Amino acid sequence: GFFAHPFGTLLTPFVKSSEGEDGAESFAVAILVKALIAERSVPKMTRLLSTNFPRLVCTTTYGGVAEAFQPSAEASEAVVQRPCSGTLRLFGSDRFGQLSKISAVLAECGVTILNLLVTTGFGDRDTHEFVERAGGPLSQNVISVAAFDRAAFDEDLLRREVTRAAREVGYEVTSIIFDTQADRARREELADYYLRRKSSIREYLAKRGDL
Repeated sequence: GFFAHPFGTLLTPFVKSSEGEDGAESFAVAILVKALIAERSVPKMTRLLSTNFPRLVCTTTYGGVAEAFQPSAEASEAVVQRPCSGTLRLFGSDRFGQLSKISAVLAECGVTILNLLVTTGFGDRDTHEFVERAGGPLSQNVISVAAFDRAAFDEDLLRREVTRAAREVGYEVTSIIFDTQADRARREELADYYLRRKSSIREYLAKRGDL
């Protein structure tokens, strides 16, 4: 059996079938999704799920603040306030448990992971660029994050804690870019990350005697 909890979606098998249509062993899986949606759109969503996935037994429950509720001006401002979003880039030797540590630090800083892209690969001995390839000894992680409670979010604390944790788990290069930064600052930070990544690869290859 298995249990997965990817970004608020629960996946867990609850019935094991003897065999599927192709003769292979199959499972019946329950999928629980929590979504923010207007109450008037619930019937349409349920109809679309049933139409597009005819073999899916769909049960929809909903609740929350009534649409007719009129919040105060202060509450309305808080609702429309956009989260502080950004992108983390981490590069270094691929090790077990690295992302678990980073995820814990992000949670402690009140930051939510929106998207995660993990790639492994090698360093090119001529250009010192990162070459993506499954099973490579080097790892690059691009993590999209957001702080939904901007009043409680401390950007300086996040930068310190992520940089510290990244070093502890083996990432040689760390970059944290927030959308609130000026365009020029974001471009310069990204360029600096790629230069530092290139330097890190050169040092890595030199230690291995591959230069």
